[in-house]
Amino acid sequence: MLKVTIELLPNGDQTRAQVLGEITIANTGGAGIDIGDYEVVLTEYHRDTAKAVVSQFRTVAFIQGLERDILRPAQLVGAAINLVAPLKRTMHSSSDPYGVVLSRQEL
Repeated sequence: MLKVTIELLPNGDQTRAQVLGEITIANTGGAGIDIGDYEVVLTEYHRDTAKAVVSQFRTVAFIQGLERDILRPAQLVGAAINLVAPLKRTMHSSSDPYGVVLSRQEL
């Protein structure tokens, strides 16, 4: 399993770090030894001005059929982020995701 923590460091100060979100990527098997399937969970923490967490959102997705022998961990993280938090620049830009979002909900 891979875990990525997204933190805000005000003015680069580690002692004031605020966790904005976490992504976990778990290997769920695959069609064969060379093909991987992964569950992706993004949890986002929304804060008020007092920096207390006021709400949490979770997005769950599934990535299917990635080739393990050519996939680096950073590429897997990139594919996961593109799936659960895509950045779409124009109406015509298309970035076909490697999976499907299963749910988005407030916790």
